[in-house]
Amino acid sequence: MKKILIRAFIVAFGLLGVAVVSVMLLLGNTEPNKELDGLASRLDADPTTEHLRDLLNYPADAGFSFYKMALIGRAFVRHPTVFEKVAGDVRTEQERWTLQTLASRGTGVFEHHPTLMPPDFEQRLAEQEWLTEFRLDDPGVN
Repeated sequence: MKKILIRAFIVAFGLLGVAVVSVMLLLGNTEPNKELDGLASRLDADPTTEHLRDLLNYPADAGFSFYKMALIGRAFVRHPTVFEKVAGDVRTEQERWTLQTLASRGTGVFEHHPTLMPPDFEQRLAEQEWLTEFRLDDPGVN
């Protein structure tokens, strides 16, 4: 009888753990979207290299990295000269990776968030010749 109770407790504890993890995954964390939106808004309000660096260096992974790259693509159209200044003085690997992704993927940075793509993105991208130095041969950068 004691073994059955112990096994039942272990199974119940395991099921509880699975339920807790499932709820956490289901609800997810949407806070990074708010933080990324805040960083992008701050850059739009005051387009400085430091504000751009804050956005470029924001630690985003999984789906948030797709959202981050779409925001960066939109910011690129709005503030190409700020991007050029940062590209001339890359300080972190994250900044380099982001510029390489933008240069290599082009419109692909909007793959998961097409509504964020400005209508003149491709034209602006083509105008910025300095960005070609960041282009990688493999367009699957991310």
